[in-house]
Amino acid sequence: MTAARAALRTLWGPGPAAGVRIRRILPPGTRLTVGRDDDCDLALPLDSELSSHHFSIEWDGVRGRGRDERSRRGTQVGGAPMIVRGGDGDGDGDGQTALRHGTWIRAGATDFVFEIEMPAPIVRAERRAAREALEPAAVAGTLWGIVDASRSDRVLSLLRSAMDVGRSLYEGTQGDALAEVAPYLVRFEPGSRLLDALIDEGLSSGFAIYLESEEDERALRRHFRRFLVVEAEGVGPRTYFRFYDPAVFAAFWDMATLHQRAELSRNIDAFWVPSGEHDLHRMEPLAPIVPPESASSDE
Repeated sequence: MTAARAALRTLWGPGPAAGVRIRRILPPGTRLTVGRDDDCDLALPLDSELSSHHFSIEWDGVRGRGRDERSRRGTQVGGAPMIVRGGDGDGDGDGQTALRHGTWIRAGATDFVFEIEMPAPIVRAERRAAREALEPAAVAGTLWGIVDASRSDRVLSLLRSAMDVGRSLYEGTQGDALAEVAPYLVRFEPGSRLLDALIDEGLSSGFAIYLESEEDERALRRHFRRFLVVEAEGVGPRTYFRFYDPAVFAAFWDMATLHQRAELSRNIDAFWVPSGEHDLHRMEPLAPIVPPESASSDE
């Protein structure tokens, strides 16, 4: 069994506050340094309250431990001071502060969270075929999901204990306020534990739809954000469009015009949508129709 990894993620601060949150993954046996200087593993030069080398974290595959690197202002862990290198204090017995999943850390003007990867799920036999159908795209680096946190509290818990790259489709203050019910664009890595859990626990509950695309996160996120709010006849000028709900997606796909399908699936090779209790249905965009006047002719 593959050992668990951990991650340190920024929540708020002068650097990531106005843009993409930053995350660093720690394989077992890793030491991560955080500070303002470029030679830190996680460098945040825009936080003037950070020391050049502010704190460090060690992960051995089972335990996380943190140590303040004699910073000017100290480091807080859950509101208590992190043990200083070479100093005295309460910790795990070797001069470091114990870190658990979800531990909040504050250094300088930046807030962080320490997260531990979920145990490897075992996908039930009747859903293994659906899971295996997605693995080739994951290996190729082209498998994505839009994961719906509003479906269950369990969804957000899975996202927060996963090492796959994921980001809300909402932005700014709206994204922060709706984090617990937002749709998240996630890129799955080969052998993803998150993907295992979403298939095993949420295939019939509409936790996610999946897609194959060679686009990068920025392009895909920009593309799908266009469809979050649309104009719907008879509903009002603007309304939320939950296209990432499997039932909504399937209904839309059946009734949409070729132009509407083409718009939603631009630069998407295929969608995978849950079908029934144990299956995924692959939906491939149709080839664009060439108008007769644009077709080439030998005449």
